Amino acid sequence: DDELITTDRGNRASLAQRLRPHGIALALYTALAAIALNNLVRHLTTAVPATQNWDYALFYWNLWWAKYAVFDLHRNPLFTNYVLYPYTVNLALHTHTLLTGLLTAPFQMVFDLKLVFNGVLLGSFITSAYFSFLFLRHHTAQEGLAIVGGALFAFMPTMISRASNGH
Repeated sequence: DDELITTDRGNRASLAQRLRPHGIALALYTALAAIALNNLVRHLTTAVPATQNWDYALFYWNLWWAKYAVFDLHRNPLFTNYVLYPYTVNLALHTHTLLTGLLTAPFQMVFDLKLVFNGVLLGSFITSAYFSFLFLRHHTAQEGLAIVGGALFAFMPTMISRASNGH
């Protein structure tokens, strides 16, 4: 019986030890996202990123439309007459983020769309870094390098610049 307890404690310690690099990576990537996108974090619930020539309005509308069409109008979100009324527009070839809109629909029912949209944007940096970490960890077997590689991939200046300039 004592052997069983010792083995169980060893498994828990081993699990915690295996999960530690994941926690460190996620904490680092979250902190980097908050630092790199500090204006977004400061205005998380009050504004969305914008510049003079910004694409965010399109993606903001996409999130809203997917939820509104499916849950409020009960119709196919790939067709709308909300763009060129009274004509129906086929959105199949549109730069539609339908999956993201449907996945965020439950959050849109509870939270303001600005918060959901900004959360998706922040989350995209964190998940890009984390999945890069997982890929690199698998191929290099060096956790430190994988953590750095994930950060370099997700937070390179071109990515931050594009996010800041409305892309």
